[in-house]
Amino acid sequence: MGAPLGGKCFLEIEENQKFKINDWCAGPPVWDVSGQYLAIPVWVNVALRGIKQKIGLIDLNTMELNLFSKIFDVLDLHSLDNNIIKATNSPVYKSADVIFNIEKEKTDKVLKLVALQ
Repeated sequence: MGAPLGGKCFLEIEENQKFKINDWCAGPPVWDVSGQYLAIPVWVNVALRGIKQKIGLIDLNTMELNLFSKIFDVLDLHSLDNNIIKATNSPVYKSADVIFNIEKEKTDKVLKLVALQ
């Protein structure tokens, strides 16, 4: 009823390998033009601020999820090209354009994706 999307997110790649990305992702994700990176909003509970989103970036070469430190309200990702993620923050209420340089932003944590069996 108007609430943002959220749920468990998985990545399936060749040979039917399945990896769990996170328990509480949003959508839609965006791929870079080379197909080596995938960006997806991830829901987090931030002390004194409530439920917010961070940008998660999956590197398909290392199979790692880089969760960036910057906090957003509700993200609508548009593109990932030349290390720049373009998005809209709060697309319905007080929307703002986001230009996010993945090489310059601080990382909160990096998690290794583990294949499910």
